Amino acid sequence: MATEGMMTVVNFRKADEIGGMALPEEHRVAEAVGLNYLHHPVSVEELDEEGVDNFRRSIDDLPQPVFLHCSSGARAGALALMALAAENGWDGVTALQYGGDRGLDLSKEKIADFVQAYADRKSGR
Repeated sequence: MATEGMMTVVNFRKADEIGGMALPEEHRVAEAVGLNYLHHPVSVEELDEEGVDNFRRSIDDLPQPVFLHCSSGARAGALALMALAAENGWDGVTALQYGGDRGLDLSKEKIADFVQAYADRKSGR
């Protein structure tokens, strides 16, 4: 990733998730290749507006560009969409359409309703 221009890795996986690299190992590997690393655990069941706002504030302070990931890509994509929606004043339908146009289909994910509601609140709709 560092050779592809990435500066930071953000991992949304919770510590107890099965699969993927262990969190301490991922952190070590990221830093060994010159990347900044942030572990920002997110679960769909525990996600709230304050958590998304905290993520948005933390990402502003990270060296860009940032590579976001979780186990499936749904949480990473959803948080990226919510950040973009808030930054651009998009409503929820626009945010989900933007993701869909880029291959992120959240229609079967529980997080889609949260993304739409969050974007609607931030856009004032």
